[in-house]
Amino acid sequence: MVCPYHALAAAAGITITPSKHHHQHASNSNNNSGAKSSSSGAPVPNIPVPLSALLRESTAATHKAVERSAGVRALVGAAPGSDDSAGGSSAAPALFRRDYVRWLIMLAAIYGTLEHIIAELRADHSSNSALAPFLADPELAAILARLQPLLDDIHAHESEMTLESGISLADLADEQALWADDDDDEAVNNTSALRKELLDSVGAFLPLPVASTYIHALTPSQVVATLAYVRRLRAMLPTSESGSDPALALHPARILAHVYVRYMGDLSGGQHIAKRAYARWPLSSPSISDDNSTTTTPSIIAGSPGFVSYAFAQPEWDHAADGERQKTKSAAEVRVKDQIRRALDDALDGESALNHERADVRTITTIRTAVAEVICDEANVSFELSAALFDALMDDVPAPIHLLNSVQTAKARHFDEQLLNPDSSLASSDLDRTLSSSSSSSTSSSDESSSLEHEREGTSSRHLLHASSALSAHHTFSTLLHHKHAATRWMMGAVAMGVLAAAVMTTAVWASRGLIGSHRESGIAMPAVVSAVTL
Repeated sequence: MVCPYHALAAAAGITITPSKHHHQHASNSNNNSGAKSSSSGAPVPNIPVPLSALLRESTAATHKAVERSAGVRALVGAAPGSDDSAGGSSAAPALFRRDYVRWLIMLAAIYGTLEHIIAELRADHSSNSALAPFLADPELAAILARLQPLLDDIHAHESEMTLESGISLADLADEQALWADDDDDEAVNNTSALRKELLDSVGAFLPLPVASTYIHALTPSQVVATLAYVRRLRAMLPTSESGSDPALALHPARILAHVYVRYMGDLSGGQHIAKRAYARWPLSSPSISDDNSTTTTPSIIAGSPGFVSYAFAQPEWDHAADGERQKTKSAAEVRVKDQIRRALDDALDGESALNHERADVRTITTIRTAVAEVICDEANVSFELSAALFDALMDDVPAPIHLLNSVQTAKARHFDEQLLNPDSSLASSDLDRTLSSSSSSSTSSSDESSSLEHEREGTSSRHLLHASSALSAHHTFSTLLHHKHAATRWMMGAVAMGVLAAAVMTTAVWASRGLIGSHRESGIAMPAVVSAVTL
């Protein structure tokens, strides 16, 4: 595995001393993935690792965890623990079309919020230098836009659901309202306030009647999972627009993490989900075009009626010859992925150059490191929030209440605060805290690392970029402190035993000489020293 510190250092343009790196990662001493190599095999120093590669490496564990989650298996129709290469399983969780419609509604809320924030950041020019390469490509933004395709898919599957069972989204909303009225559970009752907050957020980009029907059709767990994601995204809005506490603002560069997780995911694993969803919930009615003529279902699932949200750059391949259509589609998707990667890879240079033109090399390096840190941290958070969306499809999974306050517990917040404050500069100690393989053993640093460990328990993969080195220092410090205390206790015990032994021996000698009796007769309290040592 590529050392995340080596990769992060290279992303910041830092060369790690080979001897120190070998000392910390002896098993990976021959791994030079953090720097490019010349034809002779020697590493070329100070060649930054692309942010897209750093994101892929730092999210590998959380990405795999989401892929193997029960919610994903439920959506694609695979039994827990089974090989999902076959088309579904009789033991797979029973999901119905209404569940798939709710899934699309959750995605519409997420993508609508994400794209609304991107539009706001494009209009705001205060803190978006890392976003500039992405925001400056209107063609890419148009290709990636998912809200309208998702709304089209929701409408198509709601119509099919009504044909199949006579149930509409309004019926699902009434059902949720009825259950809430009959349930005395405080958690369920509290969902109404969360549902209203989610509705208010979605109302920024959807007509209120539509938004109300959609949000009220979601189950309580789905409301919580969706709102947790929406809250996280809205923390990256310009403060005046978000209306949230400025102290909880996250650096807008974190949006790039969601661009990476959501859109790159749709272009990759999302295409597999499209095939499974098409097999489980096909549309029986033909699509009606504008001229009222029916059209046949395309041979490629993405772009089919009810599944247009999985199609990217569709005009490029939709009208290709039958034999070339899949090949043309794949080529278009590769091109879109390359465009996303370029925007990500240019982000670090944009932030350090635009905001800190007068800074020295070390400060620029620190800024690059800070931006890379917050983006990679956010990508792991995005995967965690995505897993909650998948799991909300299942009735037996508790609502992820703990994710609602993810902004308050955001990792690397010291970088967010300093990057957002134009009057402050990133101290070199921040860089050292991130990259040093032998960080300071101060008590405050140890306490911070310990709290991070408990806060992220069960999600250790999210420590790749920052907490691992600090936790390592904390472990070393604790070990030394433990040995110090143990040695002190041993020495005190040895001294006490020595004094006690001397006292006992003295008493024995005096007793043998018959002195104890004479001391008692004279009123001398000789045994006091023995009593004191014994206590």
